[in-house]
Amino acid sequence: MKPMRLFDAKRMWLGEDLPWTFLLEIAGRALAVYRLLLLAVRLMGKRIASNLSQLELCGIVALAGAVGIPLQDPERGFLPALTGVVLLVVLYRAIGLATFYTRRAEHWAEGQCAVVFKDGVIQLATLRKSGYSRERFFSLLRNRAIEHLGQVERVYIEALVAPSIFLRREPIVRPCATEDLALV
Repeated sequence: MKPMRLFDAKRMWLGEDLPWTFLLEIAGRALAVYRLLLLAVRLMGKRIASNLSQLELCGIVALAGAVGIPLQDPERGFLPALTGVVLLVVLYRAIGLATFYTRRAEHWAEGQCAVVFKDGVIQLATLRKSGYSRERFFSLLRNRAIEHLGQVERVYIEALVAPSIFLRREPIVRPCATEDLALV
């Protein structure tokens, strides 16, 4: 290893002995990592990032990964990290514009709203796909001071916000049969 010179511009921006074409590889890596992160967050379910959009969460993680290595390794330059950061920002802005103009892009980027309770029935398959358990669903209802399912008209789980609960104007109350008690 040759001796390090303080504030060597070539080493700081590009790293040790790397060709300029390496920046194209960094761009490809950044795109692959961003897509992988987006897929991973979508597979984790809608409740993983209730305050951040999935794109924002992926962007934050990808940005941290892009700038982390050059900050820790003196043999790595800042230009590959800068290339990755610029590419991620451009990609994020492009996806943002696409989601503004087309519903298809919005569904691809953020996912669709899921109806987990409608017409007095819990949609168990949809609830499972959303990453919620029945216990978490009932906890959500209890936290909103809902005493029984007859008060609820619909429940939506959305990607960017907490679940939306729509109550009935007139709660449905029906007598409980003995076979209903067996489910409790």
